[in-house]
Amino acid sequence: MTSTSTRPPMNESSIDSSGTSGEILVADIGGSRIRLARYHRGLECELLADVPTPANDWDRFYAVFREGALPVAAGSRALSISIAGVVSPSGQITAANIPCLASRSLARELETLLRMPVVVTNDADCAALAEARVGAGLGHQVVFSAVLGTGVGGGLVVNGQLVRGAGGLNGEWGHAPVVNEAMVQ
Repeated sequence: MTSTSTRPPMNESSIDSSGTSGEILVADIGGSRIRLARYHRGLECELLADVPTPANDWDRFYAVFREGALPVAAGSRALSISIAGVVSPSGQITAANIPCLASRSLARELETLLRMPVVVTNDADCAALAEARVGAGLGHQVVFSAVLGTGVGGGLVVNGQLVRGAGGLNGEWGHAPVVNEAMVQ
């Protein structure tokens, strides 16, 4: 599915939560659960859905957003998603624990459904960025975050900016490719 949008590519800095108009939808997609909420100004979140992740079923996965986010999308400015797994610069997601996302551009598909900007970022990167901007890392030049959940990952923020590795890999130890010994001989 292709996007008909002419907007520039979105990233975690594209969504300014300080504005007064509209709300931001937020989702945390893990290997075990999907939590969908509506962010109100002042760091208040209203939980909209908390369901098991239908990791092997794209139709059920998509339905979580169709049923949980679509009814409130008209009053929202954007959807920001943190997800377990690697998010490539092109938007492709590699999530060992969520195989139904293989070869999909989740952001584009949800932009089409919700008719709003969608940004998808690795969950460990989101944790590091949150700690650097409003948490225990506030005021520090270098902030590292390790996330232990269904998978294992890490995020790094230097001088307030998220550090990204090649292909979206940066501290994603739990999702790094394993080289088959036969391939290196």
